Amino acid sequence: MQLILSVLSDDRPGVVRALASVVAEEQGNWLDCQLTRLAGKFAGVVCIDIPAARKASLETALERLGKVGLRVLVDEVGQDTGHEVRYAMFNAAAPDRQGLVLEMSQALSERGISVVNLQTECSSMPYSGDPLFSARGQLAIPESLSLAAVEALLATVADELAIDFSLNDMGSAEV
Repeated sequence: MQLILSVLSDDRPGVVRALASVVAEEQGNWLDCQLTRLAGKFAGVVCIDIPAARKASLETALERLGKVGLRVLVDEVGQDTGHEVRYAMFNAAAPDRQGLVLEMSQALSERGISVVNLQTECSSMPYSGDPLFSARGQLAIPESLSLAAVEALLATVADELAIDFSLNDMGSAEV
């Protein structure tokens, strides 16, 4: 069975080793992950494959990691929706303001577009030093929408939210 482990800890050496050790001890296979350091914390998600009979003992072993400050949530891998989608990479930039991620994600979801991967950061604009929000990531777009239609939708969203959007088509796939 495949499981998703959501991980949060203070950032320190040995966090990945501790998690990998428990997975290996429970006969699990580490398949995929996205791990990062963010604001002094270590956070991530890990997809593992483990014999179904070992799930309970894995959960018990992961709970013990809480004693050393490593919190792990366990969930089963979700089922595929079977919907045809087109993937596209995007970049966005705008003067930073409160609620920008909400506005952006709401505008996309209202148009049937899912955010698959998102990385954001705040920095300073080159000349003024004003706060600059930037985002990049991957979108899952219904196959029924042409790339031209998506670009027109994103141009509308960009105008509504005062955001610069750029889009790079990655092709079709089934999720």
